[in-house]
Amino acid sequence: MWTFASLGQTLSLSAEELAETAQRPSERAAAFLRTFCLDFGTVLDRAMPQPLHPLHLRPFAHHDGRYLPAGGALLDVA
Repeated sequence: MWTFASLGQTLSLSAEELAETAQRPSERAAAFLRTFCLDFGTVLDRAMPQPLHPLHLRPFAHHDGRYLPAGGALLDVA
Protein backbone atom coordinates (compact mmCIF):
# COMPACT_ATOMS: atom_id res chain seq x y z
CA MET A 1 0.00 0.00 0.00
CA TRP A 2 2.80 2.45 0.83
CA THR A 3 4.18 1.96 -2.69
CA PHE A 4 1.09 3.54 -4.20
CA ALA A 5 0.94 6.39 -1.68
CA SER A 6 3.53 8.48 -3.54
CA LEU A 7 3.02 7.04 -7.02
CA GLY A 8 1.26 10.15 -8.33
CA GLN A 9 4.14 12.35 -7.17
CA THR A 10 6.73 9.93 -8.55
CA LEU A 11 5.18 9.55 -12.01
CA SER A 12 4.09 13.16 -12.46
CA LEU A 13 6.15 16.13 -13.59
CA SER A 14 6.09 19.88 -13.36
CA ALA A 15 6.50 22.35 -16.20
CA GLU A 16 9.94 23.23 -14.83
CA GLU A 17 11.03 19.59 -14.86
CA LEU A 18 9.81 19.17 -18.43
CA ALA A 19 11.60 22.36 -19.50
CA GLU A 20 14.85 21.22 -17.91
CA THR A 21 14.68 17.78 -19.52
CA ALA A 22 13.68 19.11 -22.94
CA GLN A 23 16.13 22.02 -22.67
CA ARG A 24 13.41 24.52 -23.56
CA PRO A 25 12.16 27.67 -21.82
CA SER A 26 9.85 26.96 -18.87
CA GLU A 27 7.12 29.18 -20.37
CA ARG A 28 7.06 26.97 -23.46
CA ALA A 29 6.86 23.77 -21.41
CA ALA A 30 4.06 25.26 -19.29
CA ALA A 31 2.12 26.27 -22.41
CA PHE A 32 2.52 22.76 -23.86
CA LEU A 33 1.24 21.12 -20.69
CA ARG A 34 -1.69 23.54 -20.34
CA THR A 35 -2.69 22.80 -23.95
CA PHE A 36 -2.61 19.02 -23.53
CA CYS A 37 -4.01 18.55 -20.02
CA LEU A 38 -7.31 17.74 -18.39
CA ASP A 39 -8.10 18.62 -14.81
CA PHE A 40 -9.40 15.83 -12.61
CA GLY A 41 -13.18 15.68 -12.72
CA THR A 42 -13.59 17.37 -16.10
CA VAL A 43 -14.38 14.21 -18.09
CA LEU A 44 -18.10 13.64 -17.80
CA ASP A 45 -19.79 10.26 -17.77
CA ARG A 46 -22.08 10.03 -20.74
CA ALA A 47 -24.77 7.55 -21.67
CA MET A 48 -23.77 7.66 -25.33
CA PRO A 49 -20.35 6.39 -26.46
CA GLN A 50 -17.99 8.99 -27.82
CA PRO A 51 -15.97 8.40 -30.99
CA LEU A 52 -12.88 9.89 -29.36
CA HIS A 53 -12.11 9.89 -25.65
CA PRO A 54 -10.94 13.28 -24.28
CA LEU A 55 -7.58 11.72 -23.34
CA HIS A 56 -6.81 11.35 -27.04
CA LEU A 57 -6.78 15.13 -27.31
CA ARG A 58 -5.40 15.94 -23.86
CA PRO A 59 -3.39 12.98 -22.51
CA PHE A 60 -2.07 14.64 -19.34
CA ALA A 61 -4.00 14.84 -16.08
CA HIS A 62 -3.38 18.04 -14.09
CA HIS A 63 -3.55 18.40 -10.34
CA ASP A 64 -1.91 20.86 -7.99
CA GLY A 65 0.76 22.08 -10.43
CA ARG A 66 1.82 18.56 -11.47
CA TYR A 67 1.03 16.70 -14.69
CA LEU A 68 0.51 12.95 -14.90
CA PRO A 69 0.86 11.37 -18.35
CA ALA A 70 -2.44 9.50 -18.11
CA GLY A 71 -2.35 8.66 -21.79
CA GLY A 72 1.09 9.77 -22.92
CA ALA A 73 1.19 7.11 -25.61
CA LEU A 74 -1.88 8.83 -27.10
CA LEU A 75 0.02 12.09 -27.61
CA ASP A 76 0.62 12.54 -31.32
CA VAL A 77 2.41 15.85 -31.73
CA ALA A 78 4.55 16.49 -34.77
